[in-house]
Amino acid sequence: MGIAILGIYHPGGAVLAAQPERSFLDLQVRLQVQQPSVLQLEPINLRVSISNPTSRPLLGIRLTFCFECRGNALEIYVVAPNGQRKRYPELWGRRVMVIPRGHPQVLEPGQSTTGSVTLHLMLDEMFPDPGTYQVIAVLHELDGAGVLESAPVALQVREPEGLNSLVFMAIREFEEKGIEYFWGGGCNLATSQEFVLRHGDTRYGAYVAHWLGKHFLSRRDYDKAIEYLSIASQRPDFFEGEL
Repeated sequence: MGIAILGIYHPGGAVLAAQPERSFLDLQVRLQVQQPSVLQLEPINLRVSISNPTSRPLLGIRLTFCFECRGNALEIYVVAPNGQRKRYPELWGRRVMVIPRGHPQVLEPGQSTTGSVTLHLMLDEMFPDPGTYQVIAVLHELDGAGVLESAPVALQVREPEGLNSLVFMAIREFEEKGIEYFWGGGCNLATSQEFVLRHGDTRYGAYVAHWLGKHFLSRRDYDKAIEYLSIASQRPDFFEGEL
């Protein structure tokens, strides 16, 4: 007769290590806003962490982008200063989290996994006015009924001033989709380059320069990539996120 201590008893008398459990509601979701204060229409960089606060191993969640994921999906909600709560639209139809089939990630006690999400679409709709907003991460267990919600995190959206104010007005007049086209690379290169030429010394111009730098880097045009990435890096208030 064998004895199993802090493990699983095997009929042959061996003591096996404790096996991880898939207990979704025991996981903990935490959200961080990497820039607690942003200008209107400025991309917003978030970090989402999933942790195991228990004393036993749990099957966790791998943070990833995918087009047709099954498993757990993350949603971001925004609460306006007037209390109205809206769901942020999925980024290009992608879900943000998934438990890979056959290869679940095990979170040991106290362990966490972290990923980044950048909000750059529908900013004019989700954050229409200056003020203090609350941002919340909600994780759904699509294979079950479990829902986990992070504590709300404050985000201060400020009205741009000085040169940034002039550029902000120019962006508003650009076209209906506004600067989200720049953030997502929807403008043609000539338009983006002209924008940087005129407004590269502003906070908004730095984001467009950063996108151009990454574009030219992917095309292996390293001279142009360095040129535009340098413009962005020279701005002390520029934050490099996931754009």
